[in-house]
Amino acid sequence: MCKCCRTPPARGGLPPGRPCRPRAPPPSPRAYAIAAHSAGKNLLFVFGGVDASNAILTDLWQLSNADGTGGTPTWTNLTIAGAAPSPKRTQMSGVYDESDDVLVFFGGINCGESSCTQMSDTYAVTDLLVTPTWQPLSPSGTRPPGRFLHSSVYDPARREMIIFGGNDTTAKVGSGASNLDDAWVLTNATGVGGTPAWRELVPPATARPGARMGHAAVLDADHGRMIVFGGTDTGNHVMSDTWILAGLDSGAPRWLGYETGTPRLSDRASPVAAYAGGAVNRMIVAFGEEGGNARANDTWVLHHANGLPTTPISRITIAAASTTVCVSNSVQLTATAADAAGTEVVGVVFVWVSSDTTVATVDGDGTVMAVAGGTVTITVTDEGGTISDSITITTTETSSSEPDGGTGLDCTCYCGWPANQVCQHNSDCPPDESVPGTSVPGVCGCPITPGC
Repeated sequence: MCKCCRTPPARGGLPPGRPCRPRAPPPSPRAYAIAAHSAGKNLLFVFGGVDASNAILTDLWQLSNADGTGGTPTWTNLTIAGAAPSPKRTQMSGVYDESDDVLVFFGGINCGESSCTQMSDTYAVTDLLVTPTWQPLSPSGTRPPGRFLHSSVYDPARREMIIFGGNDTTAKVGSGASNLDDAWVLTNATGVGGTPAWRELVPPATARPGARMGHAAVLDADHGRMIVFGGTDTGNHVMSDTWILAGLDSGAPRWLGYETGTPRLSDRASPVAAYAGGAVNRMIVAFGEEGGNARANDTWVLHHANGLPTTPISRITIAAASTTVCVSNSVQLTATAADAAGTEVVGVVFVWVSSDTTVATVDGDGTVMAVAGGTVTITVTDEGGTISDSITITTTETSSSEPDGGTGLDCTCYCGWPANQVCQHNSDCPPDESVPGTSVPGVCGCPITPGC
């Protein structure tokens, strides 16, 4: 992933840093709005959101000459005919089908004096380019549970909307403990090609991204792959991991952890994201919440976003910060792929497997967590399972509870964030300011709380 510092102007376009200045007054300030773009008409639509007082907005706006070409960008407040969804809601998801000229919404939240209601209904605004009109949709099949702060992506060729994650709490003060990790498909989503129908996707449970809300998602429709980044987990921690839901075009979906390497953007919740497909194959991520009330205004690009290598892989090699780890601690493994000439191949999804999960587990990015004393073989393969490498990890029980190391067994302290991986009270380990991933051989006898 690389950071965008400067973007050269397109031929005939606006120079870097020059904003579009619409002629008419813009919509009022808001957050959590839904945006839709008509490339053929050069229009941007913006619907709803919440204002500074958290009042829910239900207005629809159109920006003509949206990209700054063809004339001065101009905002117009549009009227939506028909009965609007009741009650009002925000933090729903929305997708736009330019061919059908239909904007489809799912879910959202409405809070009263003491509690909140999560919506599980599906609505559309039809004929955005002519006469915008509310249209309730009545999909067949079991509908997804109500939720907010979920993601949705859209495959226009299949007329399918795919939603993932979100939160279904009814409490006024929300919690990540109510996050969801399910994925659903709405076929015939616009209602134009037939009756819409909900269907839950059930990927294998061997690897999953975990329940989350406020993440970003984009779709590589050509290869049937949804790329998910960041969000907030069940412990209310903001994340920066990347996952791919592959096989959406095959009927056999599965989650794949995608280690995108360095540099990488900071932990991020509620960012905005877009996908440039085809040979470009890039995911653009911008803005968002970094945690601790911090907001970001940077922009990053993930190259090789769909995790499909463009060069055949001949071998995979594992590197380890250490091959010995204390129980209840973790060690990071990394994998590198190369072609027949030995040149590194980037943009590869690696699949990690532990030979004995009662001794140690391994997650989608190669982090090994020691569960009990023993030895375990960790294997990594390419997505197709044809190229692999393995490594043996020894997990060691600590034998001392002395806070200064005592006479514990000789193993490796894995230093850096998070704190439970640091022997903060062990003289053999540096303080927590050490570079994450630093491994320091020495006595790891101090207890897991507060040390290693």
